[in-house]
Amino acid sequence: MEFHAPKPIFLQICDIVIDRILRKELHDGDRIPSVRDMGENLALNPNTVQRAYAELQNKGIIEQQRGIGYFIKIDSKEIALKIRKEEFIQIQLPLFIHQMETLEISWEELKEIQHQLISLKEST
Repeated sequence: MEFHAPKPIFLQICDIVIDRILRKELHDGDRIPSVRDMGENLALNPNTVQRAYAELQNKGIIEQQRGIGYFIKIDSKEIALKIRKEEFIQIQLPLFIHQMETLEISWEELKEIQHQLISLKEST
């Protein structure tokens, strides 16, 4: 957790769960830690964790089964991917394009850099 980050802690918890789904560490139907256990694991107030879980429920990522716990919902990976793509398009991409313009990097230059990075990755 980044306690001094501009992003609220409860949203950082949401990011952790979504990242674990996208990295295939959590799958549809998997049980996630209880509010209390997650709070203890992250040294956070359970109310903060509860707020994160409520947000994840609202987004359709997790569901609560009364008396049993919280579980990753069916099709959560597709929902998580959609959320991440929307965040990228709305937040990161405009910043990236602004940086390209500021640094006078053309799309052709960017493509060449991409090819170099791919070649470098393939050679390792």
